[in-house]
Amino acid sequence: MTVRRFGGKVALVATAVVLAAACTSGDDSASDSTDAGTRPGSSAPVATGPAPGVTDDTIKIGITYTDAAALQAVGLSGQDWPANMADDPSYRPELLFLDVQAGRAFSLNAETTDTSVLEGSFAAGLYGPFQAAYELPAAQECIARLDDRGIETPEPDSVGGGPNNLPFAASFNACGDMTLLQAWLEAAGEDLNYGTLQTALDVGFDVTLPTDPTERHYGPPPDADGDPPAYLFAWDPDAEDFALIEQ
Repeated sequence: MTVRRFGGKVALVATAVVLAAACTSGDDSASDSTDAGTRPGSSAPVATGPAPGVTDDTIKIGITYTDAAALQAVGLSGQDWPANMADDPSYRPELLFLDVQAGRAFSLNAETTDTSVLEGSFAAGLYGPFQAAYELPAAQECIARLDDRGIETPEPDSVGGGPNNLPFAASFNACGDMTLLQAWLEAAGEDLNYGTLQTALDVGFDVTLPTDPTERHYGPPPDADGDPPAYLFAWDPDAEDFALIEQ
């Protein structure tokens, strides 16, 4: 996988942190408060001027100044940051989503009219996008079996209705769960009982799930979740989606 090195320090934006507007070395707007250290009508403390060392690459989080040429958005709530940026064109850091679905939640939101804030952004996540996972040969085999039993799985690209409308998700989950279960049972051997099942987990086994082309290894911690690989995605303004960076 191609790994891109990012210049400058990265600010880790926790979900509980309230992000304020960007500030520069010449920002003294907080000094307009009627009382030093407070805003009119508020008792909450605010920064009264740039801290030592504040530069144009510095943002203000709460009352703390943080050097940041890029912002790292954590979890699905990371979609809130580009939404806030859309109202303030003066600050355009490089966005790094630890969950690609957060960036997609913003871009696919019906209220999003400008995705330019995502230009130059990157994201990490499980294999995707959904259409790419759908088209994998193993996924197609499983979907065909479901279809034979009257269970339809629509192509992800044919589905509208926003980021929360995922009528194919149940099939994806079922295909992955049953493939994993089959691999576990085969690893346990023909004499199935609690002991052989536990031994299979203790020894570990390998399996490739239908919606991810990379083999996983399940076993004792830290391999209990199969150590799914993290893929890197880059925002594609033409496709208006995060595109998988070729490994």
